[in-house]
Amino acid sequence: MSRILAVVAVLVMFTGCSSHYQPRPGPRISQVLKDGQITYVRDGVAYPHGLFGTGLVKAVQGNRRAEHAARTYHQRGVRGLISYLLTSACAVVGSVTWTAAVVEGDDDLALVGGGVAIGCAVGMFVSLGYMVSGIGYRDDAVNMYNDDIEAAPPQQWRGAPGRWGANQPDKPATVTSKGDPRANRDKRSPR
Repeated sequence: MSRILAVVAVLVMFTGCSSHYQPRPGPRISQVLKDGQITYVRDGVAYPHGLFGTGLVKAVQGNRRAEHAARTYHQRGVRGLISYLLTSACAVVGSVTWTAAVVEGDDDLALVGGGVAIGCAVGMFVSLGYMVSGIGYRDDAVNMYNDDIEAAPPQQWRGAPGRWGANQPDKPATVTSKGDPRANRDKRSPR
């Protein structure tokens, strides 16, 4: 009976971690939960987050600023995890050394083992902090990409559905003296 309850509890947990909303296709990146993980959607194509944000790197391709932020997020995750695993192993070795030295009565070795264990435990927290510091870069990558989409002239996004759609005229955008191609979109409402 308890096994059945455990299986049901696990199934309920994982079915609740999903979104049934599918963003409308367009050049902007949207984030949704799909199968319990973050998924980025752009132009109707879903990019699962993947291990340390490899999907984000693919979703922002074509925008150098956003690619840089996405790679920084990915690299901080990878480096932080590797550092965390190494410092965790170091803390275990230091703890075992300290315990064995205390049992044998070797005070010098106990001091070294305890120092190594404490130093590596501090390293674990630093590694976690480094890994978590990348989360801001994940959000920056999506926001930079979407902001640059808004600032780009429509003809750059030919073929994308919606406002930037294929039904856009083929004439180039008019550029004002200030360099904003969107400024002359509507002659009746000056910006």
